[in-house]
Order: sequence, then C-alpha cells, then structure tokens
Amino acid sequence: MQKQRLELINSSLASQATGPGLSDAEMSCRQRTWPDVGRKLLLRQPLQGQKVHNEDSVLAPYSLSTGGNLKPGLNTTYQALIKKAFNSKYWSVIGTASGTFGAPAGGVAYNQMEANFSMFFGLSIQLYESTLVSDQAPIDLTNRDVNNTPTWDNLGYTAAQIATLKQGESTFVNNHCQMCHSGPTTTLAAITTNAMLLTPTVDQATGQTKKYGPANAEISYGPLALGGSYLPGGAADAGINIHGNVITRDKTFDVGVYYKKLMDMGFINSGVGDPDADPGVNGVDDFGHPLSYTKQYLEYLQDNSQGVVDSVVNSQWSCDFIWSLADNTLTGTDFFVSADGLIEDGSKEGGSRTTDCLFDVSTAYLPSVSAALANLTTAKMAYATKAAFKVPTLRNIELTGPYMHNGSMATLEQVIEFYARKGNFDNVDKHQSVAQINLAGTSQLYIKTRAALVEFLKTFTDERVRYERAPFDHPELSVPNGHVGNESGVTAGNAIGSGFAQDAMLAVPAVGASGRVDPLEPFSALLAP
Repeated sequence: MQKQRLELINSSLASQATGPGLSDAEMSCRQRTWPDVGRKLLLRQPLQGQKVHNEDSVLAPYSLSTGGNLKPGLNTTYQALIKKAFNSKYWSVIGTASGTFGAPAGGVAYNQMEANFSMFFGLSIQLYESTLVSDQAPIDLTNRDVNNTPTWDNLGYTAAQIATLKQGESTFVNNHCQMCHSGPTTTLAAITTNAMLLTPTVDQATGQTKKYGPANAEISYGPLALGGSYLPGGAADAGINIHGNVITRDKTFDVGVYYKKLMDMGFINSGVGDPDADPGVNGVDDFGHPLSYTKQYLEYLQDNSQGVVDSVVNSQWSCDFIWSLADNTLTGTDFFVSADGLIEDGSKEGGSRTTDCLFDVSTAYLPSVSAALANLTTAKMAYATKAAFKVPTLRNIELTGPYMHNGSMATLEQVIEFYARKGNFDNVDKHQSVAQINLAGTSQLYIKTRAALVEFLKTFTDERVRYERAPFDHPELSVPNGHVGNESGVTAGNAIGSGFAQDAMLAVPAVGASGRVDPLEPFSALLAP
C-alpha cells in the first residue's frame, strides 16, 4: 500500500467541502484530522440528529420517517454507504496493514477507510452538488425568436410585463453585462463549461452536432454556441476560447486612462471594497502559494518552475488573450515586440500553440526569459489581481442576497445602483467593464431602466429552487445561530466546556421532493419591519 496524492482537475467543490471540516472557524475542534473525523463517523447513523423527510428525493429509501411523523437519521451507517459507493480497493484493507495508514499520537492505527475518509467525503459532496442544476427558470423556458432572443410570450406574462422584461434584457446586453455573466451558467469563471460548448461535438449515434439547452431553444455546440461571431466578437470579446485559458489580458480603467493587464479569467475587480484591505485573488493559500493563476504565469514567463503550483498555467494560449501580450508583426509600448526578444508560444514545452487561435496567429508569442526579466516593472508585464473576485452566477440571484463578496448590498436595486455609480473605489485594477456601464441618472427614464433590469434578473430564478422541490429538497439542517442569551449576556454551559456559552441552533425544516408550501424569500424580505 502506498499513500498517493489525489489530483482531480477542476474539482473545487470537493476541495471546498474538505476545508470547513478541519477549520477552527467553522466545524472542527483543534488538532482533529480527517482520519479522526472518519473514526468518529463511520459506524454512526448518518444524519442522526436531523430529520429526514419520508419523501426525500434521494434519501427516502433510507429514511426512518413516515407520513406525518418525521424522524431523525437513516437506517444505515456511513461505513455501509461508503462500501456501496466506492471501489473496495479504497477501503477494504484491514489487519496488520492498517499500520500503513498512520495513527494518532499514542492511539490505535487508522484503517484504510478512516485514512481515505476525506476522499469519500469530498467526492460525495461534489457529486451530490453536481446534481443541483438549476435550468428551468423563465430565462430557460421562454420562447425565443430567430436571433435566440427571449420573447416571454409563452409564460403567462402580461403585455406590460413582457415590455419590461424586453427592456431589462436589452439594458443587460447594451451595458455588456454578458461579458462577465457569460454562457448558460452566467459566469465567465465557468471556464471548462464555456470551452466545451464552443467545441463542435458530434453525437456518435446520430452523426449530428450535439446541442444543449431546452428543447424550445437548442443551441449547437461550436463557435457560435455562446452567441455572436466567434472570431472576433461574441464569446471572443470576453476571451472565452476552446482551449480553456485560465488567464487573459484585458483592460482596466482609472481616472480616464485604460491599462492592459494580465488577469485571471473570471475574476474581476469591480471596485466593491478598498483594494488595500480587500486582496481577493491577490492573496495566498494556507501553504503560501498564490491564489492567482496570473501571478504564477508571471513566474512561468521567467522560467521559474518553482513558482508555478498549478500545471494548467504551463498551457495557456497567448493568441487567445483579449489584448495581445506579444506580437511579432507590430510595434508598441504595452506589449512585447520582436525587438524585445520573442519565443513561439508552446516552445517551452516542445510544441506550438499557433492553431485554432482566437485572434491573430501573430500574437502566438511570448517574451523571451530575458525580455520578461527586463520588463518586470513595465506595462508589458502589468497584471490586475488586487481586489479581484470570482464573477458569480446569476442563477437564482433573486434569492442569494446579500450581494457582493462582502455582503455589502442587501437588494438587487442596490447592486444596480452600485454599477450605475461605477463602483465604490476607483483604482488602477478596476475592470474596464465597470467604467462602460451607463445606468446613472435621476430621470424617470433611468429609474424605469434600472427597475426593468432588476425584473430581468429575476427571470433567472428557478421555481424548483424557490419552493425547494426536487432535486433541491433536503433533510433538516441545523445551523449555528449565535449563542443562547441576548445583547446583555449569554448562558454558560457549552458541551465542549462549561466556560463557553451554549450554542443557539436554527433548524431549517426537512423538505420532501414535492417542496414547501411557502416560497423562499429574498434577503430583502428579512429587512422588512
């Protein structure tokens, strides 16, 4: 038996799931490890303290509940579920070989199932969350015209409502909102999905190009899959390409000046917070590695392999950057030219990246190492990672407040007002898209336009989500909600120590496949007196 690193590409859901379990700030006691968590849970009844609806769309066969009598827990153990779901080679080793998997200080050696518990946990969470696809919102279900533009004429809207939604959709497009909120997931950060949709794919059974989307608005995989002309325009304007670049080069804007900078695809500085106190992707992880692909790419250009943690950084197609990093036919001061010293993109890996370019093949070049080193502080190597945060999906945005990465806006109206004033903090890394928004004004026309945009955003709400219908139903959820007491004092007697305050728990009721009677309310409804 050997311990091996589990490396899954684009498995951020699994990574996200395994973080809180050992976090002092979220779910864990200090010094606990994932094998410790496995040892605690494997022989236990799943959800033993949470009620499970007898009509749960996933867990009903295991539920102990009956109609009108909801009970906690399932009729099995975590160990039994793992054995059903995972190949035995990951959990079946017992006996003397258990010593291979380590042991707590002075304790009994972990067995293989305990040692691999983080893998079982992370992959299970990821696979479950991947079933929660919200694709039945009005924006999905509406009829569309020959240009694939929503008509809203089949959903029971009045003529006045349709006029408002059309105005809202037009406002969304005219202000280039789709440049960041791209594709069916409505985010530029869905790099793999967007690249896949742009790649022509033939159905082996029929010989026809595959299509995606609802039956009333199917779109063929290929260059036009995200609208517009692929070269250039449409998806290309946002830097979306078939190669799945995680880096691009785009413009920022500050005090009347545009700057061309390298940046992480799908991470935008929109001026929400003070950049000096709000690092975003400019920060580092728990191991001191940069969160930003862009910062690693700068190391790649300098041939510093130690600075490249994520291998994907080594396979970026420079000819897919929105604004070229290098060009072997032109001259300029904000990109590398032949006189600086260029090498063909891909040559470091013994290949060439000059085919299927999003833009001109003359941009399929990189600076030589000496040119990169000589320009570390010039505009040619400028980058924008400070205060850049991932572009969120607009799916169910009506229900996901408060908004922005810091929760600083309570309503969609406040979000639109934020963009109308072009952000809160001007800075040299603020993305140009924010500067180009035209929503400011106090006239009735602007007020009506902003209101129409809000109504359009609400068409991304899936009614299954609003009513927690399958697959969005769930067991009872126990959420920490402060401590027992009030603003004057708290009640002592926590289970982990008499000197700590008792936790107050908020119970979110279990919901079955048919959903709830009353809809989920937007965050703004909680603010009502």
